[in-house]
Amino acid sequence: MRQQIGRAGRLMQDCLAIVMLTDDPMDRLAASNHAAIFRREPEHLSVSAEESISRAHLQCAAFDRPLDPQCPSDQRFLEALHIDPASLLPALLLWDPAPKRYLCRLEYKPWPAQRVSIRAAHDATDAWSVLLLPSLTLVEELDPIHALFSLYEGGVFLHRGRSFSIDKVDPDSRIALVSHANVSWYTRKRDYRQVRPVDTQAFDIVKPMGNVCYSYGRLQVVAKVFGYHRVDTLSKRIVETVDHASPALCTELPGVWIDVPLSICRQIAKADHDVEASIHGAQHLLIKSISRLASCQPEDLETECKSPMASRTRIPRLVVYERNPASLSAADAGGGPTKRSLGRAAQILRAAWQLVDACGCAQDKAGCADCVALQPGCSENNQCIDKQGARLLLRGLVE
Repeated sequence: MRQQIGRAGRLMQDCLAIVMLTDDPMDRLAASNHAAIFRREPEHLSVSAEESISRAHLQCAAFDRPLDPQCPSDQRFLEALHIDPASLLPALLLWDPAPKRYLCRLEYKPWPAQRVSIRAAHDATDAWSVLLLPSLTLVEELDPIHALFSLYEGGVFLHRGRSFSIDKVDPDSRIALVSHANVSWYTRKRDYRQVRPVDTQAFDIVKPMGNVCYSYGRLQVVAKVFGYHRVDTLSKRIVETVDHASPALCTELPGVWIDVPLSICRQIAKADHDVEASIHGAQHLLIKSISRLASCQPEDLETECKSPMASRTRIPRLVVYERNPASLSAADAGGGPTKRSLGRAAQILRAAWQLVDACGCAQDKAGCADCVALQPGCSENNQCIDKQGARLLLRGLVE
């Protein structure tokens, strides 16, 4: 919000910012503590240079200005990307002996920016095609991750300021059929996700005597849309709730998980806290802790948020996975943030516990932005969260 206000006043002129609040728990908290929004310090910025992404963007950089391995500024640039000029540059770029510079490779020309994805690091063969009816004109191609979160039948697909109604979603052919829609609302899907580990690649033992294991590997994410909300564009209020079943979409993403010992679950239930709501809050804290210690943004991570309408029983497990995984690439030696968190599991869990333990907000259930509330990022608008239960859960994992 500060950045948006700053845009309005960047010409060194006075500006007026009008914030339209909704019934979201975070908006209600902001309304009752509006002065604190401008008193608190901004969060620290974390910038992560994933190798599978930065090496592709290196072609664009070399196209704009050839790289000189002897230039101090270029050396610092390559060092920040963890690229060794002696061993990696010859394999990544094209050497020109006359000016003694590295150039963009020929297969990326004439315009490397058209061949390098700026949104994701996925193979183009896995892309979804969004086609306009009746001409079947290509509107946009989406990677599997964006398709998982934005393509569902009956919803509104936004592209370059235009609205399209999603008429048909075919997971087998990876095609979504859309038609023009002149509407004054957008849609917010109502879904549930089933996340389960399919392959453990590495793990950390946090408490050998307490059977707490911090595992890393591939997670299967199944998103099933059972309806959507129509939200007014101006007021942001829900004008209609629609029940509509859309085909389930499935993908595999890298992530970490912790199976919560039954002894901790019993302690939470004995203290009269909801176990699943406590897990929900603890997962939000885990996202914040990993983002700080593994150099990424909280928006880069996702979890299985508990819906107030859900009746199914889940395995007591903390799960965090990557929305835009770079670690799926075999060329990415460093991996994404969840892979980088390996070896620091105890530190991450303790930092998550300290976040909620040190927070003095009066919200015993919903919490605030400094503890269990995640805004943006929670698909259920921070409902079904138990702050004190999350504190007990994390304390049981670290003590």
